[in-house]
Amino acid sequence: MATILLTVTLVLLAGVLRSDSTDPTEIPRFCPKLNKSTRVGPAGSEIFSGYKEKACACYTACENTAECQMWDFHKQSHTCKMYDQTSTLTFNGAHQSGIKSDTCNRLDMSDRPGSDINTVAPYTYTNEPCDCDALCALDPTCLSWSWSKKSFECKLKNGVPDLIKPDNTHVSRVMSVPS
Repeated sequence: MATILLTVTLVLLAGVLRSDSTDPTEIPRFCPKLNKSTRVGPAGSEIFSGYKEKACACYTACENTAECQMWDFHKQSHTCKMYDQTSTLTFNGAHQSGIKSDTCNRLDMSDRPGSDINTVAPYTYTNEPCDCDALCALDPTCLSWSWSKKSFECKLKNGVPDLIKPDNTHVSRVMSVPS
């Protein structure tokens, strides 16, 4: 009986310790998980399809693969697909996906309510948080922004409001800190 218990314990422990990466430096500070989204790359653009334990491992693999521009992770089958071209996202609760970007890997998974530059309609809508980031970079008064995963609403900010954590409905970024 003790041998069976020890075997079961070791099997369970091995499952807990299992990881796609043995190098802790490969773990990103932020893993952009755009919930309920899927991306299917254009025909012929798939460069990888295989097993990854978590969406963040799929993201990390894409970030570490020079030709990868976009990734998609199926949560139930743990299938990670990487593409060398990008496409727009479609809502699908079984997937998490993202586009490779040097600036987008530094997003906060939180909203930053307040300090909105444009508080009156029409609001700005973008397909990606990185598009919101690009709009903020073009506006000299923009110090931070937040983007809604549900409505795609991009809110540029002339201040740096506090984060609301945890928040699974928005992503945000501080562009610069006021002097």
